Amino acid sequence: MRLNSPPPFGDKRGRFSSTYPLKHCSGKNFCRTQKQKNPKMRGGRSSGCRTCKQRRIKCDERKPVCFQCEKSKRHCTGPDSPFRYQYASEEQHVQLLVALQTVSFDMDGDDKLNSNTPPEPIRGVVHETSRTLHVIPYTQSEKLAASLIEALEWPCSFGARLQQMGPHLGYVPYRLGHSKALDASISCLLQSYTLISRRQPRNDALELASYGNAIRSLRLELSSADPNETTSETLCAALIMAQYEVMKPSPTFSYVTLAGGVSAIIQACGAKRIQSDFEQAMFTAHYPGIIIQCLLHGDDCFLSEIKWMDVMRRSAPIDGPLVSNIWVSFVQLPGLLSRVRSLDSHSDTHYASVLRDAYALRKEIVKNADDVNRKLSHPGVHAICPAVYKGPLPAQPWTPASPKDYITPNRAIKQPAFYHGAVILVNTVIQRILQAENPSLTIQSRQSVEYILSTMDFTLSNARPLGAMFMTFAGPMAYGICGPDERSFLLAKMNELFGHYWNQSETSMMVVFEAFTGGAVFKHSGTLGSVMNSRSGSPRSPK
Repeated sequence: MRLNSPPPFGDKRGRFSSTYPLKHCSGKNFCRTQKQKNPKMRGGRSSGCRTCKQRRIKCDERKPVCFQCEKSKRHCTGPDSPFRYQYASEEQHVQLLVALQTVSFDMDGDDKLNSNTPPEPIRGVVHETSRTLHVIPYTQSEKLAASLIEALEWPCSFGARLQQMGPHLGYVPYRLGHSKALDASISCLLQSYTLISRRQPRNDALELASYGNAIRSLRLELSSADPNETTSETLCAALIMAQYEVMKPSPTFSYVTLAGGVSAIIQACGAKRIQSDFEQAMFTAHYPGIIIQCLLHGDDCFLSEIKWMDVMRRSAPIDGPLVSNIWVSFVQLPGLLSRVRSLDSHSDTHYASVLRDAYALRKEIVKNADDVNRKLSHPGVHAICPAVYKGPLPAQPWTPASPKDYITPNRAIKQPAFYHGAVILVNTVIQRILQAENPSLTIQSRQSVEYILSTMDFTLSNARPLGAMFMTFAGPMAYGICGPDERSFLLAKMNELFGHYWNQSETSMMVVFEAFTGGAVFKHSGTLGSVMNSRSGSPRSPK
């Protein structure tokens, strides 16, 4: 090559010429001046909200509402849903689909994996790969993971969506096979969930046998490990079994015992233990249960400590910012109720501070009123439950394009019912402190009762079974200040709603109302199941 000849693929200045077109560059070694197509972005997946992504601005990832959305007064959607599953290759995706065909939901225990009947073809996939794909034998944990993924992705009704049990279930498929207790708890959960969500007859004997196996596996793992070093999988198994109590076909009610055990493990491990997304998701699913435990027993809540409040702020919203904001406000409620019960009279030196804190709690709750009215202005609310619609009339036509479009209006009806239960609670606490009726608080509480009663038919038709759990709080709050006729109506609806799990009575409704509003608390002795199923006796009503 001559010294004065142009450099390969360009002139002396490095510019490309028509004499040496880029298409002549071939092989594995590309020119240094050629730009790579679609360079990959470095770093992990962003956990910023979708609103900031659409605006193409950096999100500070603050929860529940990021700074950018708060500043611009936009709706902060939060990060993308964790219920997504990625496959390393197309072959792995095909293997999962084949695995789903081998999983049997037959309650008689038939193993369809060993059946001689060929599986049904998977449209667009199996017929192209069946000649080359060799199905390997799947372990029980792998088949269980496939069943859980199918349950999470199954397009069922709003009330039967498994995601309503918490975000932790989205992380479980990857952790199956490492803990017998976790595997057994998921098997137990899916066995009952499949029957309930598809409205099939219950198989009490088989379901209770699966429940007993899960409890034995959980006890074995908990007894063989240091309580301060409990694995995340074992803790998740305990949480799932506590949640399963609302599905168990049995008159007993062990939620308080199991949920209390989960709370004790979380407290013993400390706030520093909650580091991974999986642990954060479990905490998000259970911290309302921790607050409920403290309210029922009249104990102070350890979540009111600064280190635990920081963990709560990192948590993703529970069923939306409205519900999360109320639960965060409730962290101070157990301590406030303890002070209310210790007051002697208006002459008590602590009276003014207790009353001030009660009004501060009420302010934190009622500030969500505008959000409630905005949710109820959705045209889908008018189509589903016109009695609670708050938008302009005539309402705009609403035509859902897919089953997922029903989620937004259903949530818009469900979440305000929880809000109105909180309003009744805090107004009752204030009137207990005042020891006299406040007309404005009474009117507001009455409006909240009317809303809860107006949603009972919606809850029965759209929200049960899993989406109706909010009524275990809102129902007793409304019952505590209802008249006799309304109490009879509400009690009948509650038994129609939860009769498959446990029977509601005047006693069970008033136990919750009294404990949550500063009255008598549920004693640690005995079981809550005996109280829930009791038909005689009633705690005193508030003044």
